[in-house]
Amino acid sequence: MKTPRQILLARHQAAEPKLDSIRREAVRVAADVNRRTTPIRELTFAATISHGLGLLYRELIWPCRRTWAGLAAAWVALAVFNLTQTEPARPTLAKSKTPPAELQMAFAEQQRLLAELIGPPPQPSPAAPPRRKPAEQPRSERRLELLCS
Repeated sequence: MKTPRQILLARHQAAEPKLDSIRREAVRVAADVNRRTTPIRELTFAATISHGLGLLYRELIWPCRRTWAGLAAAWVALAVFNLTQTEPARPTLAKSKTPPAELQMAFAEQQRLLAELIGPPPQPSPAAPPRRKPAEQPRSERRLELLCS
């Protein structure tokens, strides 16, 4: 007994040469069209870079050209504004209207008022003598402490 697959293949065996000729014709037409439309180019570094830049331009800049034009106009406006607002820096000497003696007296007065408001500085408490840590003691002394405790 034949399987369904074998029955179908036997029934359509006559169509196989026709399908092969159609496939060959389609491949030949596609190859002819491809040969006519795309010239053979050398793949040099410059060609690759120019192709990449063209692709970048087409994908990123061209769809949003109004946005990019607006950003460029804003940058140009900011640059023009920045260039028109700058003034040449002139070195100036600071002239004090009050003589130095008066400044010293005013500073001393401020120090006196601050001392009045805050009060006298607190006296530092005497520091306790440093204790020896157990790790700094000799081991024999540690043993004595443990035994005596």
